[in-house]
Order: sequence, then C-alpha cells, then structure tokens
Amino acid sequence: MAIRGRYHKHKVMPHSPANMVNSVYEKWRKGRDQTFAYLHYADLHSPLDPPKEYIADRSVDKSIPNLTEWDYTSTFDKNREDCVKYRKHRLRLCGVAFDFLTDELHSFLDTFEDDTFIIITGNHGESHWEHPELAKSFTDSRPLTVLDMAGHHGMRHLASHLRFLARMNNCRHQQVDGQV
Repeated sequence: MAIRGRYHKHKVMPHSPANMVNSVYEKWRKGRDQTFAYLHYADLHSPLDPPKEYIADRSVDKSIPNLTEWDYTSTFDKNREDCVKYRKHRLRLCGVAFDFLTDELHSFLDTFEDDTFIIITGNHGESHWEHPELAKSFTDSRPLTVLDMAGHHGMRHLASHLRFLARMNNCRHQQVDGQV
C-alpha cells in the first residue's frame, strides 16, 4: 500500500498478504542495480485474514461476529463478557497474523545482500483498546532515535516513521561500513 506523495511509482495492494507484496516487489527489483522502496504490509490491518494453517492451533474462535473486522471500537466495556471475549480472540487472531508476517519477513530478508539498508517499523497497536487510558502494557510510543549515515549517535528526532522513511532515499549514495 502507498499513500500520496513524491514517489516515482505506486503499487497499491490493499488487503494483500505479505507473500504477495514481497513477490511483486521481488519482480520489480529484479535487474535493478539500485532501488528504494517503501513496503507497507496490510497483514495486521483489517480485515485480518491469516492463512488457515496458522490459525489451526491457536484457539481462535472464528465464529465471533466481526472478528476479522473491527467491533467495540467506541463501546468497549471491560465488564461485558462479549467485549472481553471479542478482545481476547481478536488479539489472538492478530497474533496469528503477526506470526505469518514475521515468517514472511524472515524469508524475504534472506534474499537480500549485505549491502542493503533495511528499516522495519511496527504497528502502533492503539486500535487494540490499548490507548493509555485503558492499558499501558501493549504499546510503547517513543521518539525515534536515529543514527545518521555518517555514524553520529544519539540524534533524537520527534518525528513519525513515515517522515523518516521518506527522507531515506536521500542517503542512497552514502557508504556504510558494518551495521547501522
């Protein structure tokens, strides 16, 4: 998926699983010497639809209405049994989707050479009823700590990961020795 901006080419693939996004990217990358890409994985966004083989042993009750979509977004009550059950199984389903995405990312990252700069950012999780007023154990919002391409440590930027990623293309001609 992509959003509007200054990008050369967009391929919007809403609701496409990670393996499909990776496959399309690999075909695009093939034969190119230098590339810059922003891949947005939808696997942790509604509708949650991980492969059945990932769900089988995770005790997810798929019969709960709207489990793959969102429900109780403004009416969640931790004292109502239906809300608690929905949240419990929705989080399990999200965990299954996360496991699938993790496996796909491991396989995908194995295809890159050592001269590739990769940034992975995470989902904020607030849609799982984990905004600070409900619970403080699931998400952690902090300013990004960024190491610049010259190796300066400890630069703190109060910026979103999207703004950071949009600037990464400016660094493509920098030489980096070792891991950043």
